[in-house]
Amino acid sequence: MTFIERMITVQAPPQQTFEYLRHFENLPSYVPQIQKVTRMDGDRVKVAIEIAGRQLESQGVFRADSKTMRIEWHADDRHKYSGLLQVRGGDATPDISDVMIHLNVDESAMHGGPAHPQMESKRTAFTEAMLDELQKALELIRRVVEERVGEHHKFVP
Repeated sequence: MTFIERMITVQAPPQQTFEYLRHFENLPSYVPQIQKVTRMDGDRVKVAIEIAGRQLESQGVFRADSKTMRIEWHADDRHKYSGLLQVRGGDATPDISDVMIHLNVDESAMHGGPAHPQMESKRTAFTEAMLDELQKALELIRRVVEERVGEHHKFVP
């Protein structure tokens, strides 16, 4: 299992940042691989994804807790993918948010089997690609949320 964690600071109050992120419909605005998210029932969602030109669908859970400003998700399929997003107030100012994302990925499930020496370079490349995509997602979160706060002076999710 690979654990990846990154954080970014957003120039917006934590409540407004979380208000945008908690809506699963907004996922495509900051995770470009996600084309569409549809609520099934309760916390269950179906996600249409494009990865390396391939169209995929996955089902899972997307759960947002407004009290703790935390979002958790996991895929039900063979990919064994889960994560959490946490929004917190920034250092010493109410107008700044720290957004942290933590991902758990079973690379052997992603690559279709248990680890063996020939797969090691693919796993390293996979982890690097995941870090890259996570950083891009965080930068998109910052841009989208800051633009919404700046354009409207009153946040609109």
